[in-house]
Amino acid sequence: MGQGYGLEATSAPLPGSTGPAASGNIPAMNPLRVTSLAILAAAALLLVLDALETLVAANWNGMATGYLWSIIWPSSLTAVKRFVEANISMALWQRILLPLLSLPLWAMLLALGGILFFAGKKDDVAP
Repeated sequence: MGQGYGLEATSAPLPGSTGPAASGNIPAMNPLRVTSLAILAAAALLLVLDALETLVAANWNGMATGYLWSIIWPSSLTAVKRFVEANISMALWQRILLPLLSLPLWAMLLALGGILFFAGKKDDVAP
């Protein structure tokens, strides 16, 4: 399969190539960076979907994080609310977490993906 078309897989570096790929020592991607890129891709997809929905409906209806959570797993949202109000602080739920849950899901994923992306940055220190 692929004979005559130049599609055969080779492990030898190309002539004249330099860098880590030429020596066969390609560094592995940081798992935090890979995870963050997947989250950022999901955020971009949700942003496009919200934008299309806005164009069709002629008004902004960004899907709130809390709304989606209540659709997917309502009992866990209720349990988290009860736990925070009973064991930590009612003010934490009302003044911090509830406004965060009212943000669009794409914004929350964008923030989380950005934090993970920069947390996975390796220092450029020479050995």
